[in-house]
Amino acid sequence: MAANLKRLSTEYVGREDRIKIVGELDDAQSVVIWMTNRMGRRVVPALLQWLEKQTSRSAAASAVEARVLQSFAQGAAVAGLKAQTPVTPHAGSSAWLMQAIDFNATESHISLTFRGRQGESASVRFKASELRQWLSILHLTWLKAQWPSLLWPDWIKRENPTQQQMVIH
Repeated sequence: MAANLKRLSTEYVGREDRIKIVGELDDAQSVVIWMTNRMGRRVVPALLQWLEKQTSRSAAASAVEARVLQSFAQGAAVAGLKAQTPVTPHAGSSAWLMQAIDFNATESHISLTFRGRQGESASVRFKASELRQWLSILHLTWLKAQWPSLLWPDWIKRENPTQQQMVIH
């Protein structure tokens, strides 16, 4: 059974050339999950596709209208971010490389289960606005890593880079 993550902190670690996701577990413990660029290039499009379906359900729109709606929803979600103290790994926290991710999506939320090579797993559940907030942070982390950003849509690229230190969920 996967550990349940309550909050996440996301940062790029240059010496690893990986994104470090530190998750706070239900029992106040923590876990460190490392995400490579290769894994991120698989995860991000699936998350963006779910958000695009959420917008298309709420309004039948042309491609231009859909981008405007996405941009508006993204801006509103980012504006709702509240500064929090980062999740920090505890001594003895497990740390592992993400090898796969499972998605379980409904109309109201999406659950992600990060899986490691040796059976490790941790899950987090996002509503659309929470996912938008995390994707905003992930995008800024991506830029800091100087990874190719072609997979990111314009409605995320237009965000204010001052949000970079925010932590959510």
